[in-house]
Amino acid sequence: MPPLILVVEDEPSLLRATCRMLKFEGYTCIPAHDAGQALDLLGSGQIPDLMIIDVRLPGLSGPELALRIHASHPRIPVLFVSGWVSGLVDPDRLSPLRWDFLPKPFMADVLVDRMQRLLERSQAASRFEPLQLTERPAASRSVLAASFRHASRRSRSLTIE
Repeated sequence: MPPLILVVEDEPSLLRATCRMLKFEGYTCIPAHDAGQALDLLGSGQIPDLMIIDVRLPGLSGPELALRIHASHPRIPVLFVSGWVSGLVDPDRLSPLRWDFLPKPFMADVLVDRMQRLLERSQAASRFEPLQLTERPAASRSVLAASFRHASRRSRSLTIE
């Protein structure tokens, strides 16, 4: 069975293009137009193997969505994407959470390579080591806050409570 990928992207053409790329590469894509739809899909029992989340979503930002999902599904790797890359993210800080970042625009082979590395790293870590940050939500928020800057569409800053 091919890996199930949840793609959360508010730009319809990018959402369709990303899902087409994934399907062509043999993945199953679940599209979501915003954080609310993504949370509804997870609530209905559709648990993905990996999530691709746009950093700048309307309402609940990508990092805030990832934190909410991380609270109940800490082993799902996340690949954040954004066209706003200048000083936005420190990928090294995302690694302990099994998360990564890919700037837009991206080619299909780069996307698939990054996804494969995340999936492999997540599978290996699940077998050999416990995920430490799930027991410390404040630490997860701290790592995420230090990793992202300018994530909100309106204020260009990320506030994590």
